[in-house]
This record gives sequence, structure tokens and C-alpha cells, in this order.
Amino acid sequence: MIRQFGESIEYYASGSSGRSVDAIVVRDPIAILAEIGEALTGAMIVRVSNSNVDGINANTIDTGTDRVEIALTADGDKEMRSVVRVLSDSNGFLRFLVQ
Repeated sequence: MIRQFGESIEYYASGSSGRSVDAIVVRDPIAILAEIGEALTGAMIVRVSNSNVDGINANTIDTGTDRVEIALTADGDKEMRSVVRVLSDSNGFLRFLVQ
């Protein structure tokens, strides 16, 4: 599903170089409000495979220091954003909030 409907982002674990990861990105502010219960400017929800091989392992992600290079709009230029909060890590997927 991620490979078919996703996009490529760059994930930077704390103190390491970036690596490309396929992700599904939710940029809709109303969907984010419904999901987390608060409105945040420039926030996005990212869903990746919960894996060290082709995604990001939920046990190694470090909120506050890990970053992603991601486009604020589907066709926009990529910018560096912080991983703010892990939302879930079930069913083989990791979902986290980026701002």
C-alpha cells in the first residue's frame, strides 16, 4: 500500500545521515485535528512500515531529535521537520506526527 500510494521522504535518526523511506503523508488539517484532537500549524501525520529494513522501527524512533525531510504540500519542495510524537505502532505500521 505504501509503495503504491506513498511518497519518498528522508528520515534522519539522531546523529546519523538520512535514508529514503516510503511513506503515506496526511497533510489535511481537518484530518489531523480529528486524529490528535488539536489544530497544529504545519503538522503532518506520517505512516511508514514499522521495520528497520524498509521503514522506521518504532523502538528506535526518538521524538524531538529525529527529523524528516518532507514536502509541506504534495507537490512542494521538501523541508526539514521534527518528529514530534509517535501516534501508534500497530499492524506493521508506525504513525507519527511531524511539525
